[in-house]
Amino acid sequence: NPTTDFYLSRRLDQQSLPVEWLTLNQCPDPALLQDAALIVVRYLTPKWQRFLDPHVTKLHQFIWLIDDDLLDMGVLLKVSGGLGWKWFWRAWRFQSWFKQQSASLWVSTPYLANKYASWQPRLLPPCSPYANLPSQASSLISDSTTPIVFYHGSLSHRREQKWLYPVFEAVARECPNVRFELIGNRSVERFFAAIPQVKIYPPMSWPDYKQWIQQPGRTLGLAPLLDDAVNAARAPTRFYDIQASGAIGLYSAGPIYEGVVDQGANGYLLPTEQSRWAEKIISMIQSTSQHQTQQSVAVDSRTLLRSSE
Repeated sequence: NPTTDFYLSRRLDQQSLPVEWLTLNQCPDPALLQDAALIVVRYLTPKWQRFLDPHVTKLHQFIWLIDDDLLDMGVLLKVSGGLGWKWFWRAWRFQSWFKQQSASLWVSTPYLANKYASWQPRLLPPCSPYANLPSQASSLISDSTTPIVFYHGSLSHRREQKWLYPVFEAVARECPNVRFELIGNRSVERFFAAIPQVKIYPPMSWPDYKQWIQQPGRTLGLAPLLDDAVNAARAPTRFYDIQASGAIGLYSAGPIYEGVVDQGANGYLLPTEQSRWAEKIISMIQSTSQHQTQQSVAVDSRTLLRSSE
């Protein structure tokens, strides 16, 4: 899943450690646990809990890695798309058990490290899961007659999807050639049905998404982040997705993205105001269209001169 790639895969590869990847339905031979470091990534199941109970003492290290605020019931009640219940059943209800087993807690953001300081967590920031990328994301908009603006939020980003509706409306009026990409279900498709330039893609597996996002042609990648209890714990993983796409990124100003976005060099930080986002997108698309027109005029002029000679 994304969490393993953003936080573990590259780090473990760099250490040349023997790694056994297991699913929630795949308990190993107990002998594998002897003097091993076991990292539980986000979720646990009763099956795994029962399996581990008699074997935890064999472990050299027992670690729980979380990259959302999975431990606060008040936060879980605010998660959109029904994911709060998943977070409850797969994470929240096991936290007392993890503490009883003296598991170490690894977290993805300073916010989570401060909030759960009593657990003495280790901070593990994300790194790019994409290979062979430039060290900095592009700050130049690509020349395209059909600019593609995308927001690839998940079910837990339903509020951001709704927030973008008037932004897309305003941009579509001024730039009728634009196309928008979203990921969502039928309800998202119905919500944006009045804007014909919006294309909704169904949710896909993480391996499929990693391949898809690296296909060329996208122009602007959006990462709005509304101020709420769920988003306070977010990590800037969307930055690496947009970087992998080759598009320019627009990001909500604030502590989440300020550590990775160099304003104007590898993206732009904007206040989370719909009018500001619409103006920025329109400005960038129109400036590119004007540049293309100027290039076309220059080519036509050179052709005219050659024919007159």
